[in-house]
Amino acid sequence: KEASYKVLSKSLFLGAVSVLYIGLAKDSVLSLSLYLGIPAGSVVAAVLLFGPVSAFLGTISPLAVKIKTDSTNQSGAASGYLYAFSTGGSILGTFISGFFLIPNFGLFFLLIFLSLVLFMLSLYACLGRDFVLKLLVVTFLVTGNMLFSNIKQKVVYSQNTPYSSIRVVDTNTHKYGPTRFLFL
Repeated sequence: KEASYKVLSKSLFLGAVSVLYIGLAKDSVLSLSLYLGIPAGSVVAAVLLFGPVSAFLGTISPLAVKIKTDSTNQSGAASGYLYAFSTGGSILGTFISGFFLIPNFGLFFLLIFLSLVLFMLSLYACLGRDFVLKLLVVTFLVTGNMLFSNIKQKVVYSQNTPYSSIRVVDTNTHKYGPTRFLFL
C-alpha cells in the first residue's frame, strides 16, 4: 500500500484509540482472564490488551521510513537512523517511566496522556503543522498545569499486587480541603 501522511495519520489515530482502550478496559479484561487460570489468562489478557496497540503502532516506523525516502538507495540510511533513534528513546523511556512517571502519576493518567499525544500527532500528520502546533501548546499548558500544580501529597498506603500497584494518598488542596485518593 502507498505510504502517505494520511495513512500515517490513520495509524497514529488507531494507536491512540488502542492506548486509550488499555486504560479503560484493563480492569475488565484482567478480571475476566482470571477465570482461565493464571497461565492461559495472562496470555489472553496480554493479547487482548496489547495486541491492538502493537499492531497499529508497529506500522508507524515502516510508514515513516517509506515517507522519508525517495528511492531505495536512501532507505537503509533512513531506517538505520530511525531505528537508532527509536531504540535510544525506548531505553530512556523505560528508565524515566519506571523511576519517575509511573510512581508519581500512575498508569491510567500516563495512558490517557500518551493517547492524547498520539492523537495530536495524528492531527499533525493529517492537518499540518500550524493548526496542530497551536492545539499542542494549549494541551501541554493544560496538562502541565495538572501535572505540576502545587498539591501536597502524603502517601498513606502503597503496595504492589500481581496486576496493579495500589496507593492511597492524602492531599490538601486549597479548593477542596483534605481529600483521600485511591490510585490503582
